[in-house]
Order: sequence, then C-alpha cells, then structure tokens
Amino acid sequence: MMIPVDVYWNLHKGGWSVRNRKTGRVIQVVPEISLINCRFVVQPAGREKVRREKRKTVHAFVRGEYWPHFAATPIAQTEGVTYNPYKHNTFVIRDGEYPVYDSDIAELRTDSNGKGRVEAQWLEPGGKVFTPVQQGTYIQGQEEGGQA
Repeated sequence: MMIPVDVYWNLHKGGWSVRNRKTGRVIQVVPEISLINCRFVVQPAGREKVRREKRKTVHAFVRGEYWPHFAATPIAQTEGVTYNPYKHNTFVIRDGEYPVYDSDIAELRTDSNGKGRVEAQWLEPGGKVFTPVQQGTYIQGQEEGGQA
C-alpha cells in the first residue's frame, strides 16, 4: 500500500522526518527512505521567513509516495539534489545548480557525516534511466508555488 508523505531533514533528530499527508502527523524519523513519484516542494512564504529571520523552519520537503516494501537500496545513474534557502529558490541539482521540481525516484539518506543527502532518478517510458543534465531537460515539472 502506497502512503502519500512529505519527507524533510530533521535538524534536531538528525534523520528524515516522514509526515503522513493525510493526517499531517510525523509517522517516523528514519536514516534513509525511498520515495516514488516525487515533487520537490519549497513553500515561498517559509523560505522568505527563513531568509528574514536567519532561522531554519520546515518549509521545504520531498513529496512522494512511500511504499514500505520498496527497499532503500542504492540506485544507479542518479543526480544529487540539494536545497539551501539562503542561495536557492528551489531544489537544485547539486552539480550545476539547475532547478529541479520532480523525479520518478528519490533516495533520501544520512551520510557518514550525519548530513542529509538526496539522490534523484528519472525514468523514460519503458523504464530506461536518464538524467536531466545529460539530456538538457533540467526542469521536469513546473514550480509549485506554496501549498499543494
């Protein structure tokens, strides 16, 4: 059974908080999780508040579907995705800082330094893997303004 979730890096617990979209409650905090059908969401008002107050709040997350039986195993041909509210308006591909709004699969992990890392993968029809940088199609979707 797929569970619609929003997942964000929890600065206080050092892991990924998994929030059920139907209930709005955090259902678990995990060191890694895999999602499918992902959107990279940045809420503009929250981003501006962080910039204004210089204090981080939850306003950016990966929205996707969590399937508990989908193993969080490393996937090949991924692009690193990052977000820094002081530098970017959206999530960006780490190498090149191209805006990114969605992906077919996202792996959210905790690295050996205790930092959150996101790797994304895009699939062509038929399941062939491609990366947007290789094909020059950096933006998969359109910017999601505010709540979705």
